Amino acid sequence: MKAENMAKLVRHLSTFIKTGDFSPHNTQYSWCIDIFLDENKSNKRLHIDRFSEELARRLIVDEQIPELDSNSADYDPESLQQRRYNIFYYTWYSWNILYDELHVKRGLI
Repeated sequence: MKAENMAKLVRHLSTFIKTGDFSPHNTQYSWCIDIFLDENKSNKRLHIDRFSEELARRLIVDEQIPELDSNSADYDPESLQQRRYNIFYYTWYSWNILYDELHVKRGLI
């Protein structure tokens, strides 16, 4: 993902994780998914594990959200912050699978 787009995604996602400020109709949220899809039309696939590790690192360190650090003794997988991150991650992961199915396997996009 381009550096400026990753920075925008981290800023937007950190706001959602910290405050819960989210609506399924929020254009910023779908915009983040669209960035990923647009940047992968060149068939330079973004590896899911590397992407999620880098995103989590930036959220924990740069945006000061220690609740996402699974290496911490205080880590709680049921914390509000972790659940909010999971909402984003599983939505993004689902879009990634759908994109692969439609674009790569069926050539529909």
